[in-house]
Amino acid sequence: WCHDLYASYSAAAQVNPVGSSTDTDRVLRGGNFLDGINACKSIERVGKDISFHSYTIGFRVVKRASPQMY
Repeated sequence: WCHDLYASYSAAAQVNPVGSSTDTDRVLRGGNFLDGINACKSIERVGKDISFHSYTIGFRVVKRASPQMY
């Protein structure tokens, strides 16, 4: 789950779009073990009502890489 509200992306360039206050669905990112390999990327996103439940939704901890690593 993401805190962002789900809306289709516009064609204009954006930085960290979070959706509109009129949207009601939250963003789910990434795939799950039932999806194909291409759907398991963080770029994959769908909108679901916050009350949606599924055993395929999990929690991932992400650590931002330090600039010194590059």
